[in-house]
Amino acid sequence: MKKLCQIFLVVALFAVGQHSALAEHIIRGRIIDGTRDSSAVASIQVHLQKIEKTDVNPAGLQQTRSLSSGNYRFTVQNIDSLSTWFAAVDYQGVRYYSHGTNFKAGTNPLQQDIVVYDSTHSAADVNTLMHHIFIDNLGKTVRFRESFVLNNPGKKAITHAIHNQHIGGATLQFELPQTAVNFAATSSREIIQHGQFVFDKTIMLPGNKQVSYSYEIPWKGNSLPVSFTVDQPSRTFNLFISDPNMTLVSAQLADDGPFSIRGNTYHRYGLDNIAKGTRISFTLRRAGGGQAQSSTRIIILTVVLLGLALVIGYVRKTKKISSIEKIDRTKIAQRKKELILEIARLDLAAAQNDLQETKNKRQSLMDELVGIEMTLKNAAGKTKSRSKK
Repeated sequence: MKKLCQIFLVVALFAVGQHSALAEHIIRGRIIDGTRDSSAVASIQVHLQKIEKTDVNPAGLQQTRSLSSGNYRFTVQNIDSLSTWFAAVDYQGVRYYSHGTNFKAGTNPLQQDIVVYDSTHSAADVNTLMHHIFIDNLGKTVRFRESFVLNNPGKKAITHAIHNQHIGGATLQFELPQTAVNFAATSSREIIQHGQFVFDKTIMLPGNKQVSYSYEIPWKGNSLPVSFTVDQPSRTFNLFISDPNMTLVSAQLADDGPFSIRGNTYHRYGLDNIAKGTRISFTLRRAGGGQAQSSTRIIILTVVLLGLALVIGYVRKTKKISSIEKIDRTKIAQRKKELILEIARLDLAAAQNDLQETKNKRQSLMDELVGIEMTLKNAAGKTKSRSKK
């Protein structure tokens, strides 16, 4: 009987030990210096924190210091499976966090390493890998959805590169068009607007990050001029217009035609390798009654002017143009029609944007058209003289 009691006691103590072991959880990791080739950060204070879904701020639980190897370790009991646990360290004015973990019964989380970086207050080396603007016609306004993929090529974290008396410190800033309204940050709550600028107050670690936001600009009739300054050098800049009744006029941006994204078709305009400080300007236009009537008047006026120009050109033409004995009248007539339509399009474009390049091209087409008209008249005259003989 005594021996049986001893066995029972051993089993009971073993069960209690097992329960105690299962009730303890280990959170461990290593503090690594990302600026200096992943070397260990020793003797830095590490905070253990947890947060629940209903919490606004995390609760601090324990503190320890990292060893010479950079390693740290926390032992936690009475784990709440609804909470998220993580470690945090403060390094050169920036707080860094490990990945959060939720404990499951009888398990421990993976190693929670934390990479820290030296800090800098200069964003001079930051560049934009991609800058996309999606443009939607909302009727009374145009919505602009801007998205940047930014790159920090160095090995330091950027913080407080910009100081503004209204918003405090910020890492980056972006200029908005002057008439922008209804601003909304979409990538972070730390993206804020003040006046004509957007400020990114988040820390920028080495590598890439995305910043995105949206705003609206009211139409001015059926056109909308837009301009802003590029705040970081950009490798690619693209505008995507979703409304087929909208067009874009710009001396800077190339018309890259239709472009499909996730089953949606946009009209794309773009420019590559933009220097910091470049002023981007373009005008959006939408189809409308007034615009259509204006276009019709321009084309009618163009046709009248073309007729007048042909008469004047014929009168002033003193040099005899040698006629062709055998002339392909069909091809020349077709080319004449093409020239008239092309000149009409150029006149419409010139009414929207007064470019010297457009004027030069129009004059070249006019000279060709006058030459064709003279050739046709001379050929017709020679045919009549032969028929009289």
